[in-house]
Amino acid sequence: MKERIKSIALISLIFMSIILSRWVLYDGLKTNASKNSESALQTVDINAYINPQSYFISFGGMSYTKVYDQTVRNQIWENVQPYIFSALSNYETFESIDEKTYVEAFSTKSILLKMPLELRFSDLAVLYGIEDVPKEMEEIIPIEYLIVSDQTRELYLRDGRSNQYYKVKSKTYTHDIPALIESIKSREYIEYRKVSDRFSLESTVSENENYMNYTLIPYQYDYLVPNLQVQTEVNLDSAQFDDQIRTIAKAVFGNRFDFIKRLEDINGSVIFMYGYGDKALTVTPEGVVSYNQKYSVNEKTRISVAKALSLACGNLEQFGILPSGVNLIKYRSELESGIVVQTFSFNYKLGNYEVVPQNSLDADIKVVVKGDQVIYITKNVKSYIGDAILERALDYDKMYDIDECITSNFLEVSIYYLQDNNIYDASMNSIQYYFSIRSAISSIEMNYYQLDETHMVPVWAVNISGRTYIFDAYTGNIMTSYR
Repeated sequence: MKERIKSIALISLIFMSIILSRWVLYDGLKTNASKNSESALQTVDINAYINPQSYFISFGGMSYTKVYDQTVRNQIWENVQPYIFSALSNYETFESIDEKTYVEAFSTKSILLKMPLELRFSDLAVLYGIEDVPKEMEEIIPIEYLIVSDQTRELYLRDGRSNQYYKVKSKTYTHDIPALIESIKSREYIEYRKVSDRFSLESTVSENENYMNYTLIPYQYDYLVPNLQVQTEVNLDSAQFDDQIRTIAKAVFGNRFDFIKRLEDINGSVIFMYGYGDKALTVTPEGVVSYNQKYSVNEKTRISVAKALSLACGNLEQFGILPSGVNLIKYRSELESGIVVQTFSFNYKLGNYEVVPQNSLDADIKVVVKGDQVIYITKNVKSYIGDAILERALDYDKMYDIDECITSNFLEVSIYYLQDNNIYDASMNSIQYYFSIRSAISSIEMNYYQLDETHMVPVWAVNISGRTYIFDAYTGNIMTSYR
């Protein structure tokens, strides 16, 4: 009997030693279990997180440009944002207009702003501190704002919910954008055309194929966007890993010196944990950094979207390195056991260009607020090291334009086009669908895309019939496509 007890004890000790060998006391990290960083709301600059995705300038006639320079974009948004929200909340007239009227207004001297965030105006109003929202405006989701130079009290908008166009006349507030337009015109700029003008769609396709397509396409694009050398924010294999993780760990675990458990997961990730998983910080081999915190069931406080965003951004700003450009692209609110859970998804920029997420279904930065607590943060961002010279871009005097990208990949694009539009045609006549495919272009963006672990490359992100194609801007090849 004694021998049996000894054997059991010995086996137990062996298992315990195996388990404990996976846990290391991580010196230097600090913790404070009673710390509640969510209790104090951060003061957040809303315009730093909610701003247009695209800035289009019409110089009148057929001449347009798109603004990428972040300084100029900030100048435009700071000037027009107060006018936009004043007009929407305090207007004299509000009328529905047709697409033709909207496009004609854009064709004059104007500024068109496209928003990445589909949020009801009633929720936007809360974020901007607007108390009185007209009832007919509550459910509208403004995905475009159009301001015409010589109409100083008018604002045009496109509703993402109904896909209707509206014209609003402000009671008192006026804008002054001619100076903005002229300052941009005086700079060296890339010339754009409307897709409908570039391919003469009005005379080449039927009316039901949207010949009024006002998406802008570069007319002559000889400007070279550099390839970038990048690195992950935290590198598990780096000798500086302890220093890289220290700032993030301090934000997560607080300032009191205590022991933090360190666990190496079977997938290669490293997990730092406080207590019995009350708080956990995870770093993956790919450089994704995530934070999880257990929700305190005793706290069921319901907070507004504005306060939740303040908590989300306030915690994000302390969570390691924050890219210079971070933009809210998606917001979701849902009930979980009677508690409101609000999820904020962000993308980020390198230089003047947004980075295409590696996972097309998810964002590179996400923060979840449950009740009045931030319970989850995940961040997969790359830091700029310098411009890179890659063999794929040597001796290029221009990048591929959109038409060249589509033409050089016509078979794949046309197959997807037919599939996405439920068209069954065995002939695959290239001439037959040449203009139809271009008519179906609904957005064109210059972005960065991760080529490998250490490089970002410029790409054209082109949406055709609801499918996004990522074209390598230097080779014209399709890197990926998704709906």
